[in-house]
Amino acid sequence: MSTSLNTVPAVSFAQQPRALVKARGTVITGLLDFSTTETDFFHPSTFRCSFSLAGLPAANDAKWWAHQPPDIEIELFAGFPKDPESFTSADLDSIFVGRADEAVIDWVGGTLELNGRDLSAKFADLKSSKKYPNLTASQIATQLAGEAGLTPVVKATTTKTGKYYEIDKVNLQDDRTQWDLLTWLAREEQFVVFVRGRELRFQPKPDTGSTPWLLQYTPPANGGPPILNATALKTTRELTIAKDIKVTVRSWNAKHKKAFVVTATRSKKGNAGTVQNYDYTIAGLTNEQAQARANQILAELSQHECKLSFEGPADNLLHVDNVIKLTGTGADADQVYFPASIERTMSPSEGYRWTVEAKNHSTASEPSL
Repeated sequence: MSTSLNTVPAVSFAQQPRALVKARGTVITGLLDFSTTETDFFHPSTFRCSFSLAGLPAANDAKWWAHQPPDIEIELFAGFPKDPESFTSADLDSIFVGRADEAVIDWVGGTLELNGRDLSAKFADLKSSKKYPNLTASQIATQLAGEAGLTPVVKATTTKTGKYYEIDKVNLQDDRTQWDLLTWLAREEQFVVFVRGRELRFQPKPDTGSTPWLLQYTPPANGGPPILNATALKTTRELTIAKDIKVTVRSWNAKHKKAFVVTATRSKKGNAGTVQNYDYTIAGLTNEQAQARANQILAELSQHECKLSFEGPADNLLHVDNVIKLTGTGADADQVYFPASIERTMSPSEGYRWTVEAKNHSTASEPSL
């Protein structure tokens, strides 16, 4: 059984990456370059791709693009085909499916640029004030996925959402979207929610026990350079967060007619009493719930100390719901990190590359309704 997602060394510079783009299932020729960016959960991944106007298919020329509605489905493919000179989408991986939000035509420069989001746009663009008190969060996610024409990849939950409405005193307004609802439900379940390809994924947060993507560093030896399956590597320790931490949570519980103020602290040896204070007001909690939330916030803040960034040849294995394990530095930097952003680019001059940023704590935010 493999102990990592990838094989080290990573994708070789000698391999010849290729890409193509489809719009509504039709290959659009004339591709010049593209980029995709996966960010934290709860926010859409984005894409950008550019084409030569002269290289566009006759049926999808500049005039055609100038009159298209803003919901064209775009699919990006990338990979390392056996025959780089003759390949189809079947020889590549589908790395992004989304909607084009804008088509920018440069009539003088002779280019077409498409920009857009992943298919979470189906939920983000649809407002709704509907509640589902008798359904669980997973049932709601499954139902909304079906209505949007997406495949639900959903971990079953058991608590009916009416309980969450009662605790948080949620008041849905007409300007809330289905995506607001899904992200709020994910927070309540300590889940993450995101769209990948044509799947809505509603699942537990990634943890340090997940199979990692391995970033392996070997120090220089005999005057030679270090060995690394990347071309650049930096780690950062946040010295401010390395102080002692005190988290205070205040809550008013209307049902019990009581106010609660609880704290959670972390003391680090040698800090000589230097404390970083964090204050939160969260409505509707019991004393036990407030303490649990304070402990959870403290645990997350305590892990904010280290950041990781690296660049190099890209593969299609790493995503934001995976973890990265750095080894070989011999320092505290050798640990597990959670991706905060993954930007992949492909161009004739640079090939298939990425820039990855990660933190040693879960990057899942906590949006509110």
